[in-house]
Amino acid sequence: MSYFENCSLCPRYCRVNRYITIGECGVDAHIRYANALLYKGEEPPISGKRGTGAVFFSGCPLHCVYCQNFAFSQMAHGKTIDLAQLIDIYLALQRKGAWTLELVTATQYAPYIVASVEQARNEGLILPVVWNTSGYETAETLDMLKATVDIYLTDLISLDEDFCEHYIGAKHYPEIAKKAIKHMYEQKGNLQIDGEGRAKKGLIVRMLVLPENVNHIEKSLRFLSEEVSRFLSISVMDQYTPVYKAGEFPELSRKITVGEYGRALATVEEFGFENGWRQTHRLSEMPATKKVIQ
Repeated sequence: MSYFENCSLCPRYCRVNRYITIGECGVDAHIRYANALLYKGEEPPISGKRGTGAVFFSGCPLHCVYCQNFAFSQMAHGKTIDLAQLIDIYLALQRKGAWTLELVTATQYAPYIVASVEQARNEGLILPVVWNTSGYETAETLDMLKATVDIYLTDLISLDEDFCEHYIGAKHYPEIAKKAIKHMYEQKGNLQIDGEGRAKKGLIVRMLVLPENVNHIEKSLRFLSEEVSRFLSISVMDQYTPVYKAGEFPELSRKITVGEYGRALATVEEFGFENGWRQTHRLSEMPATKKVIQ
């Protein structure tokens, strides 16, 4: 595919020939994935009771020092496969009872995703397709995905330039992410759920709460409230674990506290969001996971 000869699939625009070398994403032009399984840990409309059919792709355009999936995202661990094998993975997950098909960190393979999902649908794939992304996307790649992806499940890491420069290696992330999320919302709108509770179409924005609020979550919430929609589905995550290179940064070298998570939830409510979820599997002092934004 010519996309990989002068690669501009992500906002790095590294323009390398990925048939010859690796890009800023850490991978070449061959499809590489780390795992494929039924995963029950996502938001309820994505996982259902059976689990989403999650395919974890190797590589990532961002370089987060605390990457929670560092083994395959930052270190590119995984197995190289061809398009036919990828299609077989999708269909096998559907046969196992997957609630949705979730493609995790797949931007660097976007043309393959479009081709594989189209062919898989011709062969019987009927699952809603979820694009699990960091929010670091170009409008061109999102347009490429428009007919392929049903639900965008995007992180909004931070809208603080200093944070993005020091901890994720992309000072320009705030402007990129704001444009990308607006584009996702224009494509898919607010989350739509069918009678079984399964996500059919729409946008979910995730925010990971970090120690000492170093990513300034209030900046992200203000943007979403004022420039996107207060009816967005917001997922506030408590699962931060100091892995990968986080130990090199004292402010990131511990898990969050109950108080820090509670303050983040309060800030979500202050901005008037009505739809979403909180996680509680890491903080034993809080009640079980439930619909949060009342």
